[in-house]
Amino acid sequence: MPDDTWKTIRAGLLVLHRAASDIAGWKGDLDQEFIDVGEYGLALDGIACAYLDSGKTMPTDLFQIFERLAVAMDLERDEEYDAVRKLLADARSK
Repeated sequence: MPDDTWKTIRAGLLVLHRAASDIAGWKGDLDQEFIDVGEYGLALDGIACAYLDSGKTMPTDLFQIFERLAVAMDLERDEEYDAVRKLLADARSK
């Protein structure tokens, strides 16, 4: 992927990470570390877990970012990123 794409992915992850920090009980330190070292798939999966575990619905504007990132990183069908797949499936089934 071109560097611009990775910069866009990183920027989107930072937006999602900041929003998830409002979820009570979520400790995003590990996900921030994943973002810092370029493990973007793991970071997105951790953010998905925050919403799934809390039962909180991701706002539509944030979900659009989340979905765009999952597609760009080709995580939709990757079994390693179970929380990403589950959050996508849950949102699409509504």
